[in-house]
Amino acid sequence: MRSRPIWTGSNTDLNDVLQPYQVGVTGNVVVDLVNSLPQDPRLVAAISYSTHAITKNMAQTITVYPPATSLTAPSGQNANGLTVLASSSNQSWGSMNLQQPQQQDSDPKGPLPLAVAVDTGATGATGSTPAAGNHARIVLIGSPDLVSTQWLQRAPGNQKLFLNSADWVAQQDNLIDIAPPDTTPRTMTLIGWQMNLIWVSSIVLLPLALLAGGVAVWWSRR
Repeated sequence: MRSRPIWTGSNTDLNDVLQPYQVGVTGNVVVDLVNSLPQDPRLVAAISYSTHAITKNMAQTITVYPPATSLTAPSGQNANGLTVLASSSNQSWGSMNLQQPQQQDSDPKGPLPLAVAVDTGATGATGSTPAAGNHARIVLIGSPDLVSTQWLQRAPGNQKLFLNSADWVAQQDNLIDIAPPDTTPRTMTLIGWQMNLIWVSSIVLLPLALLAGGVAVWWSRR
Protein backbone atom coordinates (compact mmCIF):
# COMPACT_ATOMS: atom_id res chain seq x y z
CA MET A 1 0.00 0.00 0.00
CA ARG A 2 1.42 3.35 -0.98
CA SER A 3 1.77 5.92 1.80
CA ARG A 4 0.11 9.28 1.26
CA PRO A 5 2.27 12.39 1.78
CA ILE A 6 0.85 15.48 3.45
CA TRP A 7 1.79 17.64 0.47
CA THR A 8 -0.58 16.63 -2.33
CA GLY A 9 0.79 19.02 -4.94
CA SER A 10 3.98 18.64 -6.93
CA ASN A 11 6.99 18.81 -4.64
CA THR A 12 9.24 18.92 -7.67
CA ASP A 13 7.65 22.06 -9.11
CA LEU A 14 7.59 23.87 -5.76
CA ASN A 15 11.12 22.88 -4.82
CA ASP A 16 12.35 24.00 -8.24
CA VAL A 17 11.04 27.48 -7.40
CA LEU A 18 12.53 27.39 -3.90
CA GLN A 19 15.87 25.86 -4.88
CA PRO A 20 17.68 29.21 -5.40
CA TYR A 21 16.82 30.10 -1.81
CA GLN A 22 18.23 26.77 -0.51
CA VAL A 23 14.94 25.73 1.11
CA GLY A 24 12.27 23.22 0.17
CA VAL A 25 9.43 20.98 1.36
CA THR A 26 9.82 17.26 2.01
CA GLY A 27 6.19 16.13 1.71
CA ASN A 28 6.34 14.05 4.89
CA VAL A 29 4.30 14.53 8.06
CA VAL A 30 6.02 15.53 11.28
CA VAL A 31 5.23 13.41 14.33
CA ASP A 32 6.28 14.87 17.69
CA LEU A 33 5.89 12.95 20.94
CA VAL A 34 6.79 15.96 23.11
CA ASN A 35 5.61 19.21 21.53
CA SER A 36 2.14 18.33 20.24
CA LEU A 37 -1.49 18.57 21.24
CA PRO A 38 -2.91 15.81 23.47
CA GLN A 39 -3.95 12.57 21.80
CA ASP A 40 -2.44 13.40 18.40
CA PRO A 41 1.34 13.77 17.93
CA ARG A 42 0.76 14.92 14.36
CA LEU A 43 -0.60 18.25 15.67
CA VAL A 44 2.84 19.68 16.34
CA ALA A 45 3.12 22.77 18.53
CA ALA A 46 5.92 25.28 19.03
CA ILE A 47 6.44 27.61 21.97
CA SER A 48 10.05 28.69 21.48
CA TYR A 49 11.45 30.44 18.44
CA SER A 50 14.72 31.63 16.98
CA THR A 51 15.66 35.28 17.28
CA HIS A 52 14.14 37.12 14.33
CA ALA A 53 12.03 40.20 13.60
CA ILE A 54 9.02 37.94 12.97
CA THR A 55 9.21 36.23 16.35
CA LYS A 56 10.48 39.03 18.59
CA ASN A 57 7.04 39.57 20.18
CA MET A 58 6.10 35.88 20.35
CA ALA A 59 7.69 34.81 23.62
CA GLN A 60 5.55 32.11 25.27
CA THR A 61 3.17 32.18 22.29
CA ILE A 62 1.98 28.77 21.12
CA THR A 63 1.66 28.06 17.42
CA VAL A 64 0.18 24.80 16.09
CA TYR A 65 1.01 23.18 12.73
CA PRO A 66 -1.90 20.87 11.82
CA PRO A 67 -0.37 18.71 10.42
CA ALA A 68 3.06 19.82 9.26
CA THR A 69 5.56 18.71 6.67
CA SER A 70 9.19 19.32 7.51
CA LEU A 71 11.23 21.78 5.49
CA THR A 72 14.74 21.49 4.12
CA ALA A 73 17.21 24.22 5.03
CA PRO A 74 20.98 24.61 5.39
CA SER A 75 22.32 23.73 8.82
CA GLY A 76 23.22 26.66 11.06
CA GLN A 77 21.22 29.73 11.94
CA ASN A 78 21.29 32.68 9.55
CA ALA A 79 23.04 30.61 6.89
CA ASN A 80 22.85 32.64 3.68
CA GLY A 81 20.23 34.94 5.17
CA LEU A 82 18.05 32.03 6.29
CA THR A 83 16.59 31.60 9.77
CA VAL A 84 14.69 28.56 11.02
CA LEU A 85 11.88 30.27 12.94
CA ALA A 86 10.32 27.18 14.56
CA SER A 87 11.24 23.51 14.81
CA SER A 88 9.86 20.29 16.21
CA SER A 89 11.47 18.70 19.27
CA ASN A 90 14.33 16.21 19.23
CA GLN A 91 11.74 13.50 19.94
CA SER A 92 10.11 13.95 16.54
CA TRP A 93 10.48 12.40 13.12
CA GLY A 94 9.15 12.81 9.60
CA SER A 95 6.93 10.04 8.25
CA MET A 96 5.67 9.56 4.71
CA ASN A 97 2.56 7.75 6.00
CA LEU A 98 -0.02 10.21 7.31
CA GLN A 99 -2.41 7.55 8.62
CA GLN A 100 0.12 5.23 10.30
CA PRO A 101 3.14 7.38 11.09
CA GLN A 102 5.13 4.87 13.13
CA GLN A 103 8.81 5.73 13.18
CA GLN A 104 11.04 3.94 10.70
CA ASP A 105 14.82 3.78 10.71
CA SER A 106 14.90 5.75 7.46
CA ASP A 107 12.71 8.59 8.76
CA PRO A 108 14.46 11.93 9.33
CA LYS A 109 14.78 12.67 13.04
CA GLY A 110 14.09 15.93 14.85
CA PRO A 111 14.43 18.71 15.42
CA LEU A 112 12.85 19.35 12.03
CA PRO A 113 12.25 22.83 10.58
CA LEU A 114 8.57 23.87 10.60
CA ALA A 115 8.93 27.50 9.50
CA VAL A 116 11.82 29.33 7.88
CA ALA A 117 12.48 32.90 6.78
CA VAL A 118 14.82 33.86 3.95
CA ASP A 119 16.23 37.35 3.40
CA THR A 120 18.47 37.57 0.34
CA GLY A 121 19.50 41.08 1.32
CA ALA A 122 20.73 40.11 4.79
CA THR A 123 24.38 40.40 5.67
CA GLY A 124 26.08 37.12 4.91
CA ALA A 125 23.50 36.00 2.36
CA THR A 126 25.88 34.63 -0.23
CA GLY A 127 23.66 32.06 -1.90
CA SER A 128 22.46 32.47 -5.46
CA THR A 129 19.26 34.43 -6.00
CA PRO A 130 16.76 34.31 -8.88
CA ALA A 131 17.55 37.86 -9.96
CA ALA A 132 20.84 39.45 -9.02
CA GLY A 133 20.45 42.72 -7.17
CA ASN A 134 16.86 42.09 -6.09
CA HIS A 135 16.09 41.99 -2.36
CA ALA A 136 13.73 39.10 -1.74
CA ARG A 137 12.09 37.99 1.47
CA ILE A 138 10.35 34.64 1.80
CA VAL A 139 8.61 32.87 4.69
CA LEU A 140 7.96 29.17 4.22
CA ILE A 141 5.67 27.38 6.70
CA GLY A 142 5.15 23.64 6.51
CA SER A 143 1.44 23.58 7.38
CA PRO A 144 -1.25 24.48 4.83
CA ASP A 145 -3.88 24.69 7.61
CA LEU A 146 -1.94 27.10 9.84
CA VAL A 147 -4.41 29.93 9.19
CA SER A 148 -7.57 27.93 8.58
CA THR A 149 -10.60 29.18 10.50
CA GLN A 150 -10.51 26.25 12.91
CA TRP A 151 -6.89 26.72 13.88
CA LEU A 152 -7.02 30.49 14.08
CA GLN A 153 -9.64 29.97 16.78
CA ARG A 154 -7.88 27.13 18.58
CA ALA A 155 -4.37 28.59 18.36
CA PRO A 156 -4.40 32.42 18.35
CA GLY A 157 -0.61 32.39 18.04
CA ASN A 158 -1.04 31.20 14.45
CA GLN A 159 -2.56 34.55 13.52
CA LYS A 160 0.34 36.42 15.10
CA LEU A 161 2.89 34.33 13.23
CA PHE A 162 1.08 34.79 9.93
CA LEU A 163 0.57 38.55 10.31
CA ASN A 164 4.14 39.10 11.49
CA SER A 165 5.37 37.10 8.51
CA ALA A 166 3.23 39.12 6.09
CA ASP A 167 4.51 42.42 7.52
CA TRP A 168 8.10 41.21 7.34
CA VAL A 169 7.82 39.93 3.77
CA ALA A 170 6.32 43.31 2.78
CA GLN A 171 9.38 44.95 4.44
CA GLN A 172 7.09 46.72 6.91
CA ASP A 173 8.92 45.55 10.01
CA ASN A 174 7.60 48.51 12.02
CA LEU A 175 4.07 47.06 11.81
CA ILE A 176 5.09 43.86 13.59
CA ASP A 177 4.90 45.58 16.98
CA ILE A 178 1.37 46.86 16.27
CA ALA A 179 -1.20 44.34 17.49
CA PRO A 180 -4.26 43.78 15.26
CA PRO A 181 -7.61 44.89 16.65
CA ASP A 182 -9.29 42.36 18.91
CA THR A 183 -12.29 40.97 17.05
CA THR A 184 -13.21 38.36 19.65
CA PRO A 185 -17.01 38.33 20.14
CA ARG A 186 -17.98 39.63 23.57
CA THR A 187 -21.03 38.24 25.36
CA MET A 188 -22.65 39.91 28.36
CA THR A 189 -24.11 37.51 30.89
CA LEU A 190 -26.93 38.92 33.03
CA ILE A 191 -28.53 37.45 36.12
CA GLY A 192 -32.30 37.55 36.77
CA TRP A 193 -32.68 40.89 38.53
CA GLN A 194 -30.45 42.63 35.98
CA MET A 195 -32.63 41.38 33.13
CA ASN A 196 -35.76 42.51 35.00
CA LEU A 197 -34.22 45.94 35.57
CA ILE A 198 -33.46 46.33 31.86
CA TRP A 199 -37.00 45.23 30.95
CA VAL A 200 -38.63 47.65 33.41
CA SER A 201 -36.34 50.50 32.31
CA SER A 202 -36.99 50.06 28.59
CA ILE A 203 -40.67 49.07 28.67
CA VAL A 204 -41.95 51.14 31.61
CA LEU A 205 -39.60 53.84 32.85
CA LEU A 206 -38.40 55.14 29.48
CA PRO A 207 -41.94 55.67 28.05
CA LEU A 208 -43.03 57.32 31.34
CA ALA A 209 -40.01 59.63 31.21
CA LEU A 210 -40.85 60.66 27.65
CA LEU A 211 -44.49 61.22 28.59
CA ALA A 212 -43.51 63.31 31.60
CA GLY A 213 -41.18 65.39 29.46
CA GLY A 214 -43.93 66.04 26.93
CA VAL A 215 -46.37 67.06 29.66
CA ALA A 216 -43.79 69.40 31.15
CA VAL A 217 -43.21 71.11 27.79
CA TRP A 218 -46.96 71.45 27.17
CA TRP A 219 -47.51 72.88 30.66
CA SER A 220 -44.72 75.44 30.26
CA ARG A 221 -46.25 76.74 27.01
CA ARG A 222 -49.76 77.23 28.35
